[in-house]
Amino acid sequence: MPNDLGFELIASVPDLSNTTYVDDDLLSFGATYCYRVVVRFDDGSESLSSDEVCTTIKKDVPVMTHADVMTTATSGDVYVGWSPPTEMDTLIFPKPYTYKVFRNEGSFIEITDGLTDSSYVDLGVNTIDKAQTYKVEAWCTTSEGPALVGESIPASTPYLILEPNDNRLELTITANVPWFNDRYYIERKAISDVDFVPYDTTDYHVYVDSGLVNTRTYCYRVTTEGAYDSNLIQNPLHNRSQYACGIPYDFTPPCPPNLDVDDDCEAQTDLLSWFGSHECSDDVMGYNIYWGQFLGDTLELYATYDHIEGIELDSTFVFNFEQNEGTIDLIEKTDIQTLASYCQELQQKEDEISSLEDLLKKKKNPHQTILK
Repeated sequence: MPNDLGFELIASVPDLSNTTYVDDDLLSFGATYCYRVVVRFDDGSESLSSDEVCTTIKKDVPVMTHADVMTTATSGDVYVGWSPPTEMDTLIFPKPYTYKVFRNEGSFIEITDGLTDSSYVDLGVNTIDKAQTYKVEAWCTTSEGPALVGESIPASTPYLILEPNDNRLELTITANVPWFNDRYYIERKAISDVDFVPYDTTDYHVYVDSGLVNTRTYCYRVTTEGAYDSNLIQNPLHNRSQYACGIPYDFTPPCPPNLDVDDDCEAQTDLLSWFGSHECSDDVMGYNIYWGQFLGDTLELYATYDHIEGIELDSTFVFNFEQNEGTIDLIEKTDIQTLASYCQELQQKEDEISSLEDLLKKKKNPHQTILK
C-alpha cells in the first residue's frame, strides 16, 4: 500500500476464508472512514489494494458534547453533556431512552442512572490533579425487558499543564474527545485579581506566554472550541479546563559562547573574543576563562569576569598582555582600533631595537666585508 494514499494498517486477518472484519476502535460519529484490503503472501509480498470503500458513522448511540469544568477544586464540579441517538431503529429499540453516566477511575464506574435529560453535573470530583473522563449509555425497555441501545465514545475534560521557564510560561492543553478542537480561548489573572479576563486566542494546543516577571504568580484557564463533522450536533462545542497557576523561573542556561583566538606570534599575545551567549538567555552575568599552558594540559579556572553596568560582556581580551605571561586585560570592542595601534607601536619598537643591535655589531667589526 503506497504511503501517499494516507491509509494506516488497523488489522491483519490470518484466515483467508474470513472475509469480514468489525472496526469498533472508538469511531467518531459524523466522521467518514475509508478502507482498503490487501492480500499478503507467504513470502511477504502484497497484492494490489482493493477499491476504496467509505462510510459515515450513524448517530445511533449517545454522542458526547461536554465535559466542562465548572469548579476547580479537589472536590470540584464537572458539567457532562451528550446528544441523544437520533438514527436508531426505534422498532428494535423503542423510545423513551434513559441514560447512565460513567466516570473513569482506572475503569469506568457508574455514577448515576435513570436520567431522561441529556446532561448531568458531577459533584465533588477532583478537577485539580487530573482530567476527568466520562461516557454515557442509552437504555430502553423492550418486551423482553431493559436493553442497551448503545454507548458513547468517552470524552475528557480539557486539562491544562503549565511549564515555567525564564520570563515565560508554556501552556499545554490536552483533551481526549471524539470531536475536533480547533480553537483555544485563554484567560489569565494575577493572583491578586478577582476573576479571569480574556487574554488571547490560539489555534494550537500549546501556547507560550512570554515577557513575564520571574517569581510572580500567573493563573490561567482555557476554553476549547470544537465541532463534529455533522449538522446533527449543534456546533461549536465549548468546554473549560481547570484553572492552573505557575511561576516563571530562569531554568534556561546561556548558550555556550563561540570562542575565537587570534594569535600574534611576533607580539607574543593571543586575542580572545567570544559571542552568542545571549541567544539562549538575556541575563548573562559573567564569564569564566580557563587556561592550560601546554596542549593536553587540564584546563583550570584562570579568571572570572562579572557583569559591570555599562560594559558589554561579549568583549575582546588579550592574553599575555605586555608580554607578562599569564595576564589578561579587558579590551572593549570599541577599543580594538586602539589595540591595533598599540601592536603597531610595539612592532616599531622591536624594529628599532633590531636596527640598534645591527649597528652595534658593525661597530665591533669595522673591517667586516660583505661579499655578494
